[in-house]
Amino acid sequence: MCIVEISKIEIVESGDLILIRVSGSHFLWKQVCRMVGVMVEAGRGKLSISEIEAIFTSPSEIVAKLTAPPSVAVS
Repeated sequence: MCIVEISKIEIVESGDLILIRVSGSHFLWKQVCRMVGVMVEAGRGKLSISEIEAIFTSPSEIVAKLTAPPSVAVS
């Protein structure tokens, strides 16, 4: 099993943008884009706390559908 240690997540508003910086030991393929995609949908009120917990604790196909594009503004 591969363990990724996330040491810091910074979220900063800059004008119309929300900048997210994630620091960690290393990252799995699309890990950060998928984390951000889930945060965006949660922020839009489209995911409940129990849905978010389920996404991060059990295998789920939903995460792939929510993957945020890298370095692109999401409206």
